[in-house]
Amino acid sequence: MKGASFVYPFATAEANIRLGTNATITSIEVYCVGGTSVVGQVYNNGTSMGSATASAGSWAVSAVSNAAYTTPNTIKFATPTVTGAVTSATVQIHYTPSP
Repeated sequence: MKGASFVYPFATAEANIRLGTNATITSIEVYCVGGTSVVGQVYNNGTSMGSATASAGSWAVSAVSNAAYTTPNTIKFATPTVTGAVTSATVQIHYTPSP
């Protein structure tokens, strides 16, 4: 699992990472603290893998498209939509390393 946490997220917040190996991304998870809701979006080398919308105090889980990750692609975590006074949000992926 890899992810990014955003304190007082806003609609253009983003964080970028790389995985150390080729992998298959299996899901996206988003958690919201405070406010009303947050959308967490994940991109693989600029192509959307999907998103999930979490309400305050809860996790949301979503399946992905474009699931194949090839190193050294860039994975971007973003919060394109924030509703209410969200105090923090976590966007993460689960993945299985390729053999």
